[in-house]
Amino acid sequence: MYDFDASITRTARDSVKWEAYTTTREIPLWVADMDFMSAPVIQEALISCVSSDVLGYANLSKDYRDALKDWFERYHNYSPSPQSLVVVDGVVQGIAVALEALTQEGDAVLIQTPVYHPFAKTITGLKRQLVTNPLHYENQRYTMDLCHFEEAIIHNQVRAFILCSPHNPVGRVWTKDELLALSAICLKHNVIIIADEIHHDFIMGNQAHTVLSTLSPEIAQQTILCTAPSKSFNLAGLKIANLFIENPQYRARFKNVLQRYHISGSNTLALKACEAAYTQGRPWFDELLAYLKSNIRYVEEYLALHCPQIQVIPTEATYLMWLDFSQLDLSGEGLDLWLRQEAKLWLNNGIIFGEDGKNFGRMNIATQRSTLELAMTQLSEALRRRLHD
Repeated sequence: MYDFDASITRTARDSVKWEAYTTTREIPLWVADMDFMSAPVIQEALISCVSSDVLGYANLSKDYRDALKDWFERYHNYSPSPQSLVVVDGVVQGIAVALEALTQEGDAVLIQTPVYHPFAKTITGLKRQLVTNPLHYENQRYTMDLCHFEEAIIHNQVRAFILCSPHNPVGRVWTKDELLALSAICLKHNVIIIADEIHHDFIMGNQAHTVLSTLSPEIAQQTILCTAPSKSFNLAGLKIANLFIENPQYRARFKNVLQRYHISGSNTLALKACEAAYTQGRPWFDELLAYLKSNIRYVEEYLALHCPQIQVIPTEATYLMWLDFSQLDLSGEGLDLWLRQEAKLWLNNGIIFGEDGKNFGRMNIATQRSTLELAMTQLSEALRRRLHD
């Protein structure tokens, strides 16, 4: 029904992702937005809003709240309390506000590297102490080192932990047992959990995503749950995120920071887009998910056949593939330069996610198959030249 192969020109539309393509000719497979036409129901909702509504200040309507409640109950087995919802402009903004509201300058905040790079920048930018718990990498799979996790919390007196679930960039869907063990440690040491679950709809295998706040009422009270429609429906430019803060004291302190900086009200168009997505957008999303799974299989099969030196980390979730280039004796800036100059591909350099990502690249496969086919051809030709020089 929906044509995800349809070519869309983004080079003349102020696209962050594609802005450099006209001069560098590097295929952009980096920042996490998708090269697909927006869901028709979202376009229709926005057109209707612009045509008939006054674009003034907007409250959260009952219809909006019901749309969120239905989406999370139906697809994530999560029933947030009505009062827990706080709407902000984005997940990273929500994380920053939570850290300012619930921690002090100098407090230790823990992340699990390699991980989404704005986490570290936000922590250090707010003058908090950055503590890392590196994920364990073995046999092309990442797991949590929970012994080190607890040791790091005790040694550094960690106050808050930012969980990435599903994990970006390594693509793990954390099991319920992993999350229970992790949360038990946080409860034991009174560590606030800020859970970034923005990729929760993109589950690529059989492993189900577990919303952290569903594990127990105690864990829900310790968690700032961060979600958004921006990845699932490609709405990043509209700036909206839905946070669920069950703890009334945490929620009050969070809202105090919003008021201090006059961060109030919601984007009228974003509210309409989110409501349309969650009430009418599931058929579009289901077809999108099938298309993305097919793209992942294509890349996996192509690299296994033509570029076996490049190892693919299994993509359990997200549309961001994590590629291991360590066999090429390239890392960090050297790897980035080779990809951009020789393969003419713009991936996210793995080192930005932490030092333990230096041999990796993050590749966004949410694009037309024709674009991926060209990208794979360029990559295999660049690899052939490197191996035979």
